[in-house]
Amino acid sequence: MLPAKLETPERHAREVRCFEGHTESVHAVAFSPEGRRAVSGSVDGSVRLWDIETGRELRCLWGHEDWVNSVAFFPDGRWILSGSADATVRLWDVESGREVRRFHGDRSYVNGVSFSPDGGLALAGNSGGAVYLWDMGTGREVRRFEGHEDWVTGVAFSSDGRRILSGGADLLIVVWDVETGRQVRCFDGYPNTVYDPLELDGNGYLSTSPDVFGMVPAEYASLSLRRATLPGYATLYPPRHTCLIKSVVFSPNGQHVLACNEEAAFRLWDIATGREIRRFRGHSGCVRSVAFSPNGRRALSGSISTFGSNDNTVRLWHAETGRELYCFEGHTGWVWSVAFSPDGRYAISGGGDNLLRLWRLPR
Repeated sequence: MLPAKLETPERHAREVRCFEGHTESVHAVAFSPEGRRAVSGSVDGSVRLWDIETGRELRCLWGHEDWVNSVAFFPDGRWILSGSADATVRLWDVESGREVRRFHGDRSYVNGVSFSPDGGLALAGNSGGAVYLWDMGTGREVRRFEGHEDWVTGVAFSSDGRRILSGGADLLIVVWDVETGRQVRCFDGYPNTVYDPLELDGNGYLSTSPDVFGMVPAEYASLSLRRATLPGYATLYPPRHTCLIKSVVFSPNGQHVLACNEEAAFRLWDIATGREIRRFRGHSGCVRSVAFSPNGRRALSGSISTFGSNDNTVRLWHAETGRELYCFEGHTGWVWSVAFSPDGRYAISGGGDNLLRLWRLPR
C-alpha cells in the first residue's frame, strides 16, 4: 500500500512527482514490495533508492564502475541486488546503504540479476556466457550453469524457485534445474538475439525478446512461447509482427501476453491459441516497454522517439478493449522502462532525460 498522503480522492491522472539525481539515462526501475520506495539503475553507474511519498533520494549507492544494467528488490524489501557492466553483482542493505556482499563470476558484463522467490539464492547472467547461482547467506557460489556459447542476456526464476531460465546471444533459451544443475530443456533456432524480459509464469510458459540493438528481417520477427515442462509440446506464435520484438510480459492470470516491437502499436495475444486478440494504437514512436497492472485489467506502455516522432510518452490502456485511457507527457527523452505499483494505482517510469517520474493513474 502506498503512503496515505498519496491516497487522495482525486480522480484525475497526473504526474505526482519527478525524481532527480541521476546524471545519465535511467535504464532500470522497480517498486519495493510494499510500494513505499523505488530503486533505479543508471548509465551513470549508480543505484539510487527513493522515497515514493516525498520524492527524496534516500540513498545513492556508489561502487559500480560502469553501467548498472539491472536492479531487483529482495522479496521482503531489505536488500537490493544490482548487476553492472563492471562484471560485479552487488548486494546492498536498504536501510544503511552499505554494500553487504559482492558476488564475483568471471570478468564479464553482468546483464541480468534476480532473487529466488524465497530470497535464499541470487542469480546472474553475464557476457561470458555463464549463469551463476549464489547462496545469499554465505555468498558462496552454489552452481555455475554453462552451456551458452555467447552472452547471457537475461535470467529469471520460475515461480516455485525450482527452475531458472536463461537467454543468450547464441540464440538459445535454456531451462535449468536449480537442484541438480541439469539442463532441462534447450530451445534453439531463434533468428535473433534473446533479450529481456525472460520469465516462467505459473503455468510453465516462457517468453523471449530479440536483441534491442539489432535489426532483423521482418519475416524473422516472431514471438514464440513454448511449454517448458511437457516434452514435445509447444505453442508457437506466428510471425505476424513487422519488426523485432522489444518486450513481452505475461498477464497475472497467465492466459495472455503483451508484446511490443519496433512499431507504434503493441499487441495482446492469447497464450492457449496463439491468436492475436488486440492491437493497442496511439503512440507515434516505437513502444519500448510494456507492463500489466497487478489485476490484469490495465496495461502500461512507454515509447521512444523514432524517425521524426517525438513521442516519449507513458500511456495507460484498458486491456480488454484496447482503449487508451490516458497519455502521460513529461519525459523529454526516451522512456526506457515502466512499472506499476504493487496496488496498481501508480506507475513509475525511467527515461533518457535522466529522470524517474511517478504518475497517479485514473480510477
